[in-house]
Amino acid sequence: MAANSSPTGLVEPVRRRAPRAGQHRTRLLVQRDIHDALVERVAARAIQIKLGDPQDPGTEMGPVAFRGHLDKVLGMVEAARAEGARLVTGGARPLAPGLADGFFVEPTLFADVSNDMTIAREEVFGP
Repeated sequence: MAANSSPTGLVEPVRRRAPRAGQHRTRLLVQRDIHDALVERVAARAIQIKLGDPQDPGTEMGPVAFRGHLDKVLGMVEAARAEGARLVTGGARPLAPGLADGFFVEPTLFADVSNDMTIAREEVFGP
């Protein structure tokens, strides 16, 4: 994908309201010469994703399934940061009314992840 292409094709499978197993694109290996521009564009799109009720047609991403899952996702975010991955956007619970009390996690994008990091080796099953 060219760095000036729309990042929607990269983000779309990750944000479906009712994803099937195996549909998520969770990792990208990107050429160095387009890396920074692509990360910037994907981050800009991730910030725009509308969180909410999965039954609402305007919702682009719903909550994680249950409290334990939420805790696992947030723990993976913290582990990635502790191991040196750069959190580009997301990785926290949203503060917006109607979302703050649910099991929502902002769409999350990491960069500068090496293959020895937990987040590169284990599946998060989260946004």
